[in-house]
Amino acid sequence: MAATPFQHGTITVGTSAQVLFVVPTGIRRALFHIRNNDASKTIYIGDGTVTASGATQGLPIPAVTTQALEFTAGTTISVIASGASTSVSYLWSAGN
Repeated sequence: MAATPFQHGTITVGTSAQVLFVVPTGIRRALFHIRNNDASKTIYIGDGTVTASGATQGLPIPAVTTQALEFTAGTTISVIASGASTSVSYLWSAGN
C-alpha cells in the first residue's frame, strides 16, 4: 500500500488572487484545512477568478480562523485577502 500524501505550507497573500494549492491527480479526494493567520484581515478562497467582493467573491475565512474543506483531484484552490501581507497556512492529506 502506498503512503498517504500529506503536505503543509504557509504563504503570504495580498489583494491579488494567487494559487494556494493544486490537488494532485491520482487521488480520490483531498481533506484540506486552511487557516487565516492574520489578526484582522479576511481571506477568500475559490477558483482562479476569486475576488474579495462582488459577484466572484470567494468563500470568506475570517481572521484567526481555520476552515476544513474537501476537494477532488486536479482542483486548483486560489486565495485573495482583504489587505496586503496576509499569512495563510494549509494542511492536506489524501482521503479514500
